[in-house]
Amino acid sequence: MPSGARWQSCWRRLNLFLLRGDLGAGKTTLVKGIAAAFEAAAEEDVTSPTFTLVHEYRGRSANLYHIDLYRVDTPTRIGDPWAGRSAVRAQSFAHRVG
Repeated sequence: MPSGARWQSCWRRLNLFLLRGDLGAGKTTLVKGIAAAFEAAAEEDVTSPTFTLVHEYRGRSANLYHIDLYRVDTPTRIGDPWAGRSAVRAQSFAHRVG
């Protein structure tokens, strides 16, 4: 199981994971483990949201939002549409958010 599953015990304290790494570094592999920890998706169902920007996976205790801002060219405000929800975010290329 990917190392993200090891974070299962601390997910209640964390609701935002900022993922940093070059293309192919394993960010989506890590998110597969996080999704497994939340029972939100099977590993084979987790894919990179590079072209869609956001993938949502619904877990028993929280929803996981995998956000990838690689294709965003200018700093962008995305707000926090997940506020007030039981949600966890795994966000790649967070430096592109204004």
